[in-house]
Amino acid sequence: MVIGPAGVFTINSKFHRGKTVWYGDHAITVNRAPTKHIVASEHEARRTSRILSGHCGFLVPVRPVIAIVGAARVTVKNAAPPVLVIDGVKVHAVLAGLTPVIPAERVEQIFSVARRRETWTGR
Repeated sequence: MVIGPAGVFTINSKFHRGKTVWYGDHAITVNRAPTKHIVASEHEARRTSRILSGHCGFLVPVRPVIAIVGAARVTVKNAAPPVLVIDGVKVHAVLAGLTPVIPAERVEQIFSVARRRETWTGR
């Protein structure tokens, strides 16, 4: 998970060494075979948003990110994808370059909640 001025992101890394990865409207294929990467990442982001929002007392939107590692080629054919699919080596640069959308005090509050074990264990 990444928490910063540009938002809260769940990062799901996928290792596809030497393979061709394609991301269209709502699907990712690896060497033309369909995957469940999008569904899994969206589920993870919704769960994280629900948990953080409940503990923070305000809505915490969470954007899913899939970091593709080791692929021979990554092609993204979607201008505004629901899941951000990034070459793994570019994750930091891409997220750091996004426009800030969360005030600094909210970033600190979300971070404080996220780092507590009881946030995630339900205790």
